[in-house]
Amino acid sequence: MEFRILGPVEVHGEGGQARLGGGRAVTLLAALILQANRTVSYERLTTAVWGDNPPNSATAALHTYVFRLRKAFGDVDPTGLDRIVTYKTGYLLHIQPGELDLEVFRAHVERGRAASAAGRFEQAATELDAALELWRGTVLSGVSGELVAQQSASLDEAYISAVEQRVEVKLNLGVTAELIPELNALIASYPLRERLREQAMLVLYRSGRQAEALAMYQDVYRVLSDELGIQPGPALQELHRRILSGDPTLRSPSEQKPEAPAAARPVPRQLPTDVANFTGREEYMRQLDALLPSADRSGGAVVISAIEGIAGVGKTALALHWAHHAAPRLPDGQLYVNLRGYAQSPPMEPGEALSRFLRALGVPQEQIPVDQDEQAAMYRSLMADKRMLVLLDNAMSPDQVRPLLPGSANCLVLITSRVDLRGLAALDGARRLVLDVLTADEAVNLLATTIGDERSTTEAGHVAQLAKLCGYLPLALRIAAAHLAGHVSQTVGGYLAQLAEGDRLSQLGIEHDQQAAVRASFDLSYQTLSTEAARLFRLLGLVPGPDFAPAAAAALAAMPEERTTRLLDGLASAHLIERLTPGRFQFHDLIRLYAAERAKDIDGAQEIDDALRRLFTWYLHSTGSATHALYPEIESLLDSVDVDIHPMGFTDIVEAISWLETERPSLLASVRHATQHGPRPISWRLAHVLRGYFYTRMVVPDWMETAVLGLRAADLDNDLAGQAAMLHSQAHAHFCLSSYEQALEYEAQALPLARDLDEPRLEAEIVKWSGLACVFLGRLDKAVEDLTQALDLYRRTENRHGQANTHIGLGFALVDKGQFEEAMPHYGKALELNREINSRYGEALVLHVTGVVYGHMGRFDEALRMHAQAMTLYRQVGTRYHETSASFSLAVLHCDMGSYDKALAEAERARVMSRETGDRRTECNALNTLGVACKLVGRFDDAAGYHESALQLSKAISLRKAEIEALIGLCGARRGLGNHNDAILAGQAALRGSRHSGMRPHEAHALVGLSEVLTEVGQADHAKTQARHALDIYREINYPLGEGRALRALGLAMSETDGPRSAVAYWEEALAICTRLGTPEVEQLQTLIKVPH
Repeated sequence: MEFRILGPVEVHGEGGQARLGGGRAVTLLAALILQANRTVSYERLTTAVWGDNPPNSATAALHTYVFRLRKAFGDVDPTGLDRIVTYKTGYLLHIQPGELDLEVFRAHVERGRAASAAGRFEQAATELDAALELWRGTVLSGVSGELVAQQSASLDEAYISAVEQRVEVKLNLGVTAELIPELNALIASYPLRERLREQAMLVLYRSGRQAEALAMYQDVYRVLSDELGIQPGPALQELHRRILSGDPTLRSPSEQKPEAPAAARPVPRQLPTDVANFTGREEYMRQLDALLPSADRSGGAVVISAIEGIAGVGKTALALHWAHHAAPRLPDGQLYVNLRGYAQSPPMEPGEALSRFLRALGVPQEQIPVDQDEQAAMYRSLMADKRMLVLLDNAMSPDQVRPLLPGSANCLVLITSRVDLRGLAALDGARRLVLDVLTADEAVNLLATTIGDERSTTEAGHVAQLAKLCGYLPLALRIAAAHLAGHVSQTVGGYLAQLAEGDRLSQLGIEHDQQAAVRASFDLSYQTLSTEAARLFRLLGLVPGPDFAPAAAAALAAMPEERTTRLLDGLASAHLIERLTPGRFQFHDLIRLYAAERAKDIDGAQEIDDALRRLFTWYLHSTGSATHALYPEIESLLDSVDVDIHPMGFTDIVEAISWLETERPSLLASVRHATQHGPRPISWRLAHVLRGYFYTRMVVPDWMETAVLGLRAADLDNDLAGQAAMLHSQAHAHFCLSSYEQALEYEAQALPLARDLDEPRLEAEIVKWSGLACVFLGRLDKAVEDLTQALDLYRRTENRHGQANTHIGLGFALVDKGQFEEAMPHYGKALELNREINSRYGEALVLHVTGVVYGHMGRFDEALRMHAQAMTLYRQVGTRYHETSASFSLAVLHCDMGSYDKALAEAERARVMSRETGDRRTECNALNTLGVACKLVGRFDDAAGYHESALQLSKAISLRKAEIEALIGLCGARRGLGNHNDAILAGQAALRGSRHSGMRPHEAHALVGLSEVLTEVGQADHAKTQARHALDIYREINYPLGEGRALRALGLAMSETDGPRSAVAYWEEALAICTRLGTPEVEQLQTLIKVPH
């Protein structure tokens, strides 16, 4: 298709000219053509069509006009219907290259001017004639309104400028008299156009009409004086003088003596010297090699590579090194310019750079156009057939670079800049290459090449440390290496200590050489920042964490987050900070040091303290919000938030966990900083609110570190609340490490402090965790006492989260005591409370422990269902600690149901996960369950090994129940191996331990195990006593599976003392129980009963 606006607005296709309809539709089309391939907003189109007073139906009318235009296009061309695209904000007209007459006109003019500049006047005349033939009358004829007023002046200027250029070319071809009618007509239309008057005077003079030429000068002199009050310009006055003097150089070229042939244009070789000792960067070199245009390439766009990075990272060094390497592949030369984007002197204007390039390409100064656009056109034309490399060093912005881009696909442009050049990538197809610092090995090699292999080998460790201290930044490394090379008596270790202890930025510089100083290099980037951006940059250097988000930066600087985000994007574009991930930023180490140094010099101590206090307060309350969503039972103990601080808010657990995981390094760094430098209350308060996150995610090393640091800060301030909170936090961490005795020791120190503070919220937490520690230590009566006290405190403080979890703890203790029926109401109340407060974590925990009890009671289907629900909820809230525990108890359930393969798989999964999380309690339980499952499938050696491991670990952490279960398991495994004496010893130890702790179910389990081994060694009477005692306990506590197993054991003992018939009744009763429960003992019992008696 063809789109024409250089005259009446027309559209042509394969089927002829499109019928466009009325005036407003044409105006709309013109607006779209003038913004071709860009979305034009509805508002802008409405203004173009109707001006400032559009009708209410304007939007609907636009849709109608577009519909008609699409139909008109489609009637004349197969692609017409798809040319106008509707977007949410407006319309876009697709026009392909070469389809718009204005674009074709400009291309002809550009080629004509370049040909003229090169002295190819015949070609120039052809191009300019072709350009002007495209004009069919008044531009945008048929279009009304502001659109014509806005566009016609610039288009008219383009037209008359091309006319003047064509006249100039014809004059150079010797044409004279035949130009006079054309020039007279033009002067009548453009009476104030001095260039036309110059050309007309020259034509008249060359035609022998000198008097008329001088009269024309007088005429223009009078017109300008009368209408504008000015005199003719210098060029016109100079021409007048030369005509008066009869200057022979004004003659036509055909009348002048032939000149000697023009010298061949020079081949520019402008690259500066290659970098000495260039090291590494192989991958970047490969990426640049891939950009080299092939020898037979034609058409397409110029190849552009934009090398970006922080100050001192070696952008120019890489560009120069590669340019020298690639030069033979681009034989027509290399152009180089330092655009001074970041320098002591002002940035270079594109026009100045173009002038330099044109002179380098052989254009005499007097033939270089004044207008920058004309310079760029000439430059592109001269480069059109060449295979050249253009290196634009130290660019400030895409706008500084664009006029310097050749149009030829055979050329390659390298650009270096400290700013983000994404605009060039988006609009000009540039390939961005963001240069990182050197790798550790590359940095060491760079140092070694300067200081020598012997020195670098002798002090290899110090050299590696020096490279790290320089941040692997090439500029810093070269300065350090130069210092060492100039001080041969100084060791690398001595220089390293000097840098580490002194003013590192000052020492990373070479005296009297501003280009060889890290601080000076950073200064150039810093000086380009706005006042607001510079302040934010300085304050960010104070942030103790490794990275930061816009919200944290906004709190630090006391600025709106939206504005802060824009400033951060600007700093990242300037490569003063780095985008780590979407929405997170970080510093290079030396730039962080520089920023902090500037803050101390400019902002002062009070502003720094205020900024950090704002940041830490934001971290504190945001963390409190996140951990409350995750584990709401923990009381925050926080003061109300400052009105100027806007912390994050969380209701979704997954979002809270994600934020905490991301911010964890920064939060830990804040605790460390506050402990050392203050404000110290931030240290323990932040450590306190982090406890819920550490607990649910089992991040125990960080937990212990922050609790210790928080306690140190509280001790320094003699802050009782901080001391109590941090002692309790350490107790809780030790609890999760299964160090229950240590947990009780810390809680014993924290409890009196909480009571002195009259802080029942914290006291309830301390007493609850003390009670839970007692559960696992086997001190069940003390556990019930503490947990009952905690429940009362939670009720007094109306903490329903605490009440729910304490009910669960009481259930734990009662289940271990064998009081299943008494435990169930506590679990029921806990489930009710957790659902009231919408605690998915609490609900999961209740379902889990209730499922365990249902397993004991033989209600396997319900137990499986509850485990599945609990596991789903645990995964949703992200608590691997409890997910691991659920895998272990699910393995126990599969064992009881006879699904031994599933039991082994779940128990092994629990064992692996428990080691990953450091949960030694669940590891013990998993080992015991693996042992039970192995025993049940006849792998007695494996069973004994697992139980031995569990026994060792449980003793190490004082986990009483797991210790007893390991002994019971060893009793069975050793019996299977025929080690009856060892089996009896293990069973007796288990019996003593369970009785001492009051663990009634485990007492019965131990009795059954002893009964079975005693029967096998001929002590059947003793075995019967043990089995009957176990049976009584199981019936008392309503443990049906245990009851069936005790009846089986009793039958075996009876068979030995009173004959097989006496055992049948016990086995039949056991068979009835196991059949009802669906356990694997059924098959064995049926076999026993069928044996002939």
